[in-house]
Amino acid sequence: MLTINKIAELIDAEVIGDGDVQVKRIAHPRCLEKGDMTFAFDEETARLIEETDAVCLLTTIDVGKYKKPVLKVKDMKAAATMIYNLLLKIVEPKKGNIHPTAAIEEDVILGKNVGVGANAFIGKGTEVGDNTNIEAGCVLKYKVKIGKGCYINANVTLYEYTEIHDNVIIHSGTSIGADGFGYITKDGEIYKVPQMGRVVIKNNVEIGANTCIDRGTFDTTVIGKNTKIDNFVQIAHNVNIGENVFIAAQTGIAGSASVGNNVMMGGQSGISNHISVAANKKLAAKTGVIRNIKESDPETFFGYPSRDAREAMKQLGFLSWLNKHSKKIMKMVKNLPE
Repeated sequence: MLTINKIAELIDAEVIGDGDVQVKRIAHPRCLEKGDMTFAFDEETARLIEETDAVCLLTTIDVGKYKKPVLKVKDMKAAATMIYNLLLKIVEPKKGNIHPTAAIEEDVILGKNVGVGANAFIGKGTEVGDNTNIEAGCVLKYKVKIGKGCYINANVTLYEYTEIHDNVIIHSGTSIGADGFGYITKDGEIYKVPQMGRVVIKNNVEIGANTCIDRGTFDTTVIGKNTKIDNFVQIAHNVNIGENVFIAAQTGIAGSASVGNNVMMGGQSGISNHISVAANKKLAAKTGVIRNIKESDPETFFGYPSRDAREAMKQLGFLSWLNKHSKKIMKMVKNLPE
């Protein structure tokens, strides 16, 4: 836990009242537990919070005389986010509990305070680091490696040889390490290309629900540290994602593509196979990338095929103008001499 004074110091906020009170976590006013800080955007909510178990009020408004300590900030969203992350780092890990219905094969190494939920399966030779939690129904196949402080939510599947580094969060329904989509045809027959690589997820990555990340064909599919992936994202075999990348929902990245550091990909955007996107680029929603985006290219891309967002918007504006004035234009064209 942290004191209110310490939190205020770290986020540059004003303390009104007893700053030595300790805060366990920050929570919504409807979900309060003893020791929680909560927040209010208006005076009516603030007055209701006075009668709750909250130990501190986070707000941007002047509440006057108040029964509880107040932490006054300029930007509520930014302050709440920073406080949440500060408290997350100092929460003491819960004592690990292995549910009696969990199936754990031989040669499995579990670190300290590892939790394993009901009906989870952990395959032979798997290693799980300290303070990692594996929820109900998860399947960890042969020789999976998971680092420290990870949280694997319910019904996640990690295929053989998948490697997860420290402080990774994987949400429910996600599949990591399935075979990539690889086939060849010969003499009228379809042959499956062997998928013998693996997946490596670096530190502090978060992966949304029902996302699929495929193993490499012969090489490794890599997700760089601090990358955040939304729900329903498809990342194919041999893809290399850099650090600090944001990938929004329903995005698809085809085989052997690479994405540089600090790239932001909007919802339903896509990258074709063997295409590279340079660092620090932005792909607007529904953008389809079918050629390499180089460092010297514009910062933001839009449309299909992808192009400079400013030029794309001009083209859309021009098409809209043409449609609006189409009757006039057709009359002018008809009146032109042969």
